[in-house]
Amino acid sequence: MSKRPVNRPTARTAVLAVLALSAVLAGLTVTAGPAAPATSPEAPHALAAVRQPGPSATGPVFGTPGPRERARPTGRLFPRAAAPEATVAGGDITIVLDAQPDSAQDVGFTGCSAGGCGPFLLDDDADATHPRQLSGTGLAPGTYQVTQQAVPGWTLTAVECDTGETVDLGARRVAIDLSDGEHATCTFTVAAAAITVVLDAQPDSGADVGFTGCGALGCGPFTLDDDADPAHQARLTAAGLADGTYTITQAALPGRFLTRLTCTPGASVDYVQRRATITLVGSQQVTCTFVIEPAPALDVTTVVSDLAIPWDLAWTPDGAMLWTERAGSLHVLTPGGTPREVTLAGNGDFHAAGEIGLMGLAVDPAFAANRRIYTCQGARVSGVTSIKVVVWSLDAGITQATRVVDPLVGGIPLGQFHGGCRLEFGPDGQLLVTTGDATIGTAPQDLGSLAGKVLRVDPATGAGSPANVFAADGDPATDARIFTSGHRNVQGLAVRPGLGQIWAVEHGPDRDDEVNLLTNGGNYGWDPVPGYDQSVPMTDLAIPGAVPASWSSGQPTVATSGAVFLTGSAWQGYEGTLAVATLKNSRLQLMGFDHLGRFILLETPAALAGTFGRLRTPAMGPDGALYVTTSNGSEDRILRVAPT
Repeated sequence: MSKRPVNRPTARTAVLAVLALSAVLAGLTVTAGPAAPATSPEAPHALAAVRQPGPSATGPVFGTPGPRERARPTGRLFPRAAAPEATVAGGDITIVLDAQPDSAQDVGFTGCSAGGCGPFLLDDDADATHPRQLSGTGLAPGTYQVTQQAVPGWTLTAVECDTGETVDLGARRVAIDLSDGEHATCTFTVAAAAITVVLDAQPDSGADVGFTGCGALGCGPFTLDDDADPAHQARLTAAGLADGTYTITQAALPGRFLTRLTCTPGASVDYVQRRATITLVGSQQVTCTFVIEPAPALDVTTVVSDLAIPWDLAWTPDGAMLWTERAGSLHVLTPGGTPREVTLAGNGDFHAAGEIGLMGLAVDPAFAANRRIYTCQGARVSGVTSIKVVVWSLDAGITQATRVVDPLVGGIPLGQFHGGCRLEFGPDGQLLVTTGDATIGTAPQDLGSLAGKVLRVDPATGAGSPANVFAADGDPATDARIFTSGHRNVQGLAVRPGLGQIWAVEHGPDRDDEVNLLTNGGNYGWDPVPGYDQSVPMTDLAIPGAVPASWSSGQPTVATSGAVFLTGSAWQGYEGTLAVATLKNSRLQLMGFDHLGRFILLETPAALAGTFGRLRTPAMGPDGALYVTTSNGSEDRILRVAPT
């Protein structure tokens, strides 16, 4: 009989991560394998429970598997009544087990020849007690049969023999016609639906992490570790699962939090609840990786005190910190100096009322050459009130600011409320300006009005950026300065490092404060008409092309305000999150978003959870620390927040 190279089945499914579920992810109890033939001196043990990760106070997941039985391998495929092996020449047969996934499962087989039948056990390499393959040698020519015994939850998906024998997958049997001196190898591939849970703790810390796995028959706890603790594994697999829905939930871990959760193939992921929901179909094998990172301890100190609503802050290239106070003053703190007020020359038309005053502040990226800064503020001229953006020049000693462009952008509608007025330079060097809807119901959807928008303008001329959709559409009814529309009151802007994404933070009515990833020409769905109806959805998805929020508060609102992305490795697990100040909620909320803008996590550092009252503006300082302004109306301060 001609020989062919072994044609192995598909490679075993790779397991990505470090957490695995225990024996019975659906509450299924795995029992010992089928009984051996009556003539067998040993009872083969079929797929036993997945090996546990070691001692655990919580016990195995989803019920308690029976004790794993051990049987000595017979070392012989086929019983023979022939002369001793040393005197017998002939062919040989090798049986190989390929279990998918690897799971420490023993699999029973029965081998039959003219001399009778006998049982033997194989394992998928995870158990040193049993081999993965076994050979019968010195066999006489004839017909031999090898049958894999049925194992609940597992299916024989393929049998491959290098000599092309007769295979009956339904009976899990191969019949081998052996010639004298022939060498036959048959590989049995058994597969099962399985879930592998992996813990990837960064950095490894020796901290044990608890999980709960639930299936149709109930829930059970298990513990994983990040490889630093020999008592627990970093992964656990439950195999042989029935079709259905399963959930894996990571318990809260003080000082650490979930930064990434991925399942392959996909699953429904809830980062806030630290949960993956998986629907298994057929012999599907899913691996879920939980990445857990430390939250750094934060040191909070007061840099400047006795302020009154410091609204925005920014730094010059030489490290001078500038900030506005809403009542109409500009201040500076130079390195090694003391806080002092900067004179605003020619600011007689300044107007403050309600929520409006001296608000947004930005330093020109070319400040070293032109010494320009930008403010967004209320104005009253000839009895007419509005909001405008003014360009100032600072003197060498930062004692006085003089208007050099007045206004850069003017005529923005002003109401007592909803003034927007946040400034930020975009990744393209253009100036972004947020405007509130001034409580004018038609304004957010009116592309001829500057209210309820984010504008993108040339910082030298105030003209709309030529890249704006509404600058290029050739329609005189659309204002070329508009970057996005459909806003209520955008209070925060942030540019995401590395990706250049522009993010906006917006006040909702009595529900749904929002965080949005802005796209050129995007409509963010605020349309409170007729009149000014605040009961309508914050983002009305019935508007064609309306962009859903990346995050919304639901009800009640928290009054989200300024925002900035945290940068620098000192922030550990917080690096790359969006720090969002809240006024009503008096907290700093750290939000995580994936590269597509999908919300993945929300954390609130204890050091900034109501301790300092209302928080308005977070900003990254040149020293890598986060600076946060309070907004209580009196005795306000600028805080320095640094990871320790």
